[in-house]
Amino acid sequence: MQQLSICIPTFNRAPFLEWTVAKTVQDFPEAKIIISDNHSTDATATATWPGRYIRQSTNIGAFPNMRAALLASHTKYALYLGDDDYLLPGEVQKGIDFLEANPQVIAYYAPCQLYDELEQKVAWDAFYPAEDETFTRADLLWNFVMHKHVWPEHAIYRRERLEEIMQPRNQAYWCFVDLANAAVRGPVHFAKTPYYRNLTGHPVGGRVKLGDQQCLTDFESYRMGLELLAHDIFKPNLADKDLKKSINDMIRQFMWSRYEVAARILGAQNRTAEADVMKKRMEISSY
Repeated sequence: MQQLSICIPTFNRAPFLEWTVAKTVQDFPEAKIIISDNHSTDATATATWPGRYIRQSTNIGAFPNMRAALLASHTKYALYLGDDDYLLPGEVQKGIDFLEANPQVIAYYAPCQLYDELEQKVAWDAFYPAEDETFTRADLLWNFVMHKHVWPEHAIYRRERLEEIMQPRNQAYWCFVDLANAAVRGPVHFAKTPYYRNLTGHPVGGRVKLGDQQCLTDFESYRMGLELLAHDIFKPNLADKDLKKSINDMIRQFMWSRYEVAARILGAQNRTAEADVMKKRMEISSY
């Protein structure tokens, strides 16, 4: 896969990064590896890494660092990989083959698979469509995201379009903004099978995963991302009050499901007062 860059942002997780990089080199011997170190204070900065190692002069934040890692690539295709996860080579190759056969498609999205590496079993499969689907109409893409509750966080991008897709994200949740920037510029494809494994049980040990924290707190960021996605998709028709009501109803229902997830997690952690707050937010957001 000489045409592919695997871009790994990292911060203070040298043992996990070492494990992920070793597996990536083994599984993708021809791919370019780019590591963007967000000014780590552990052994990350002193270790020797294969591929290209970039060290930020200060901690620029998790998602800006991910963007920096991707924009540092110079191959035909690029994708993001967390510093404690791994990729499935056959599925990545399938994505590149699709993009090669469909040059008009800007990005190849796929769900991630939660996988317990210790037990060697799938913890949860997050499948989006019943079949692979290419979206040439942004309004149909919006309905797909809303009805399937899609989090478009994993994609193989055409490098030549990355500057357009990854414009500054501000406070909005990045994946919805990036999807908006892609969808208004050309077709995007969603695959039903994952190429990315997000690990639960990890051979190196336990760690705090950013997404586990975000899902309990980042509701305004999620909402803002959805609002910007809707705005960019429907901008010519936003004078239609019925359309705007429908959009806001969909966003409210999407957010209801986020409150439900947070309430369930907080309840399992015996954080009863916080879980009750989420349940109140669910009640006010329901129809």
